[in-house]
Amino acid sequence: MLPILGGGGFGAVYKFKDNLALKVPTSEAYARFIYKEVSFMKRIDSKFILRLVHSFEIRPGLPVLLSELCPMDLDILQEYWETFLDEVPLQMVKYIATCVCMAIGHLHQRHVAHFDLKTNNVLISLHGIPKLCDLGSVHPLNEAGESINGVELMNFTLYKNMTPEVLGGDAASWRVDYYALGVLLFELMEGSWLCDYYVNNFPTDVVTSPILDIAQEVLAEEQLEMGPLTANSSVRNIVDNG
Repeated sequence: MLPILGGGGFGAVYKFKDNLALKVPTSEAYARFIYKEVSFMKRIDSKFILRLVHSFEIRPGLPVLLSELCPMDLDILQEYWETFLDEVPLQMVKYIATCVCMAIGHLHQRHVAHFDLKTNNVLISLHGIPKLCDLGSVHPLNEAGESINGVELMNFTLYKNMTPEVLGGDAASWRVDYYALGVLLFELMEGSWLCDYYVNNFPTDVVTSPILDIAQEVLAEEQLEMGPLTANSSVRNIVDNG
């Protein structure tokens, strides 16, 4: 039996030989998500997105994919930091934020958005590089940056990661990925779900949180090409125009 690395609603991931990971659908009904993931992974060329090594069918209609091995995700890494260091190191959060921003920008420039960004979909490679994974959830985007699939296919992701316009059933666009990234960074720094603060009164000291420093630094990095559809759009362009 292969050791299991993780899994979700659509697939399970096992540790394979030669520093590879094997992903299989949890049932034949979910095979289409593996086909979709393989299709998009073949179009990707970013060191911040999980790399496809090979894919094949065990039998007709039952695909599997082989990827590079990433031994942990952000959930495991955060648990380690909080156990032995009491908190997540600020420099590491900045590093993770930059790498994930690069991954998101790479997808958006190829007219797709991830739409399921969360801590267990950011893996840490054997070389310590954060890598975005699980491309079976991606949405193709039209020229305006809106999801071609619309909001009805958003129901598999976490409610706390959805933008207000998605929750309202109005629209789904590339902005969902950056909103979810903000939630992810908040949780890494504060150790709590963002929605917990809405329920229990948002604390005034959050405005001085290091999260704001991270946001300022990332926004200042004009060399990060992160536009939703154009290669020359930076983070500042997106914020100023969005």
